[in-house]
Amino acid sequence: MQRRRAQTWAGVGKTAQAAAAHAALFCFTLLLVLRVDGRIAYSWWIIFIPLWLFHGLVARGRFSMPAPSLPHGRRWAPCHSIVAAPLLIAFELLLCIFLESLRVRNRPAVDLKIVFLPLLVFEVIILIDNFRMCRALMPGDEESISDEAIWETLHDTARDNFHQYAQDPGDQNTGRIYQGSNFLGDPLPGIEGFQISGHPIPGSTLTACGFPTNGTTLCNFQWVRYLENGTRQSIEGATVYDHVVTADDVDTILAVDCTPMDDNGRQGELVTEFANGGKKITCDQEMQSTIDVCISNGRAQFNVFVLPGYSSDEWELAILTLKRTGYHIKVKDEVLAEEKYSPDLQMKIPNGRTTQFVLVSSGGVNLPFNTGGITEPNNDDSDVRLRDLIVLVMRTFQNKALDAKRKGKV
Repeated sequence: MQRRRAQTWAGVGKTAQAAAAHAALFCFTLLLVLRVDGRIAYSWWIIFIPLWLFHGLVARGRFSMPAPSLPHGRRWAPCHSIVAAPLLIAFELLLCIFLESLRVRNRPAVDLKIVFLPLLVFEVIILIDNFRMCRALMPGDEESISDEAIWETLHDTARDNFHQYAQDPGDQNTGRIYQGSNFLGDPLPGIEGFQISGHPIPGSTLTACGFPTNGTTLCNFQWVRYLENGTRQSIEGATVYDHVVTADDVDTILAVDCTPMDDNGRQGELVTEFANGGKKITCDQEMQSTIDVCISNGRAQFNVFVLPGYSSDEWELAILTLKRTGYHIKVKDEVLAEEKYSPDLQMKIPNGRTTQFVLVSSGGVNLPFNTGGITEPNNDDSDVRLRDLIVLVMRTFQNKALDAKRKGKV
């Protein structure tokens, strides 16, 4: 019981010491800011007192990781951890003398090169220590050392800690420490707060965003649609963080998959986020009202640009007329195409922010259409929305015609 009390009071003492050290460092920072800003005119010796108190409280602290245990019976002390505090205090004293002499005499009492000399010596010692550590890991004369031996040397301490937490392979901490095929248990790349921003309506751009964690430097994206029959459909070409909602997304559940990765090629856990709160994508009220009017009238007419054939490179202005039973396309008062709706009729929309779509007729003929520059007053957003409006009206007429045909009404 007395030993436990002693350990408890020792822990309280360490906590108090750490709190006092942080308080001293904060006081120095605050005084330094106020002094530089001209809010106070205290002597520089007073400004630096909290910093020296900080050094006194953490005199046993180190400014680098302790050196690993060394193979082949070699021993050496990490010199930089021993001389760190004296050299830093020497630099601070010289700096204080330099600043105070400027304040009192308007000229420095010591050259600035001398002031930074202790820091230069400290950096050289660190460099030498690092070189000695690397040399210590190398085999000596007529010796050889394997990668496994170097690994064990570097992580000898970590292995000791591992046995404290996982005494047998079945312990739950074992998997946690070995996570990501790394003995030290470096966590796999991840992304936190993953979400989709933007309005989930045709013509709008959705953006997937989040906060990379655990060394994530790359995210692989894939936008997907969930159809009414439960099919999960990857959207061709939609492999970036943003996605333009099109007529193809309407009446489907839209989502994006994100796989975080780091510079070592390690993959984190797949993260999926659904747009519109996991609900189906729908048209905005204005577009839906226009579609309803067209269907109610049983007829809709749109000005579009069309490529009559892939041999032609010039878009020609055309009139696309949609009816309850079929459609026809006129170019310069001549009918370019006309047919009734069938299951083979398709409208294909390319991925990205574009005003184009391709009409694939029942006979397999491809007719590219473009709504760019059609709307008035003209802007790109309106042209994209017109493209989606045409496709949705045509698909609605097609579905209703096929339903009526199946029911024997036509």
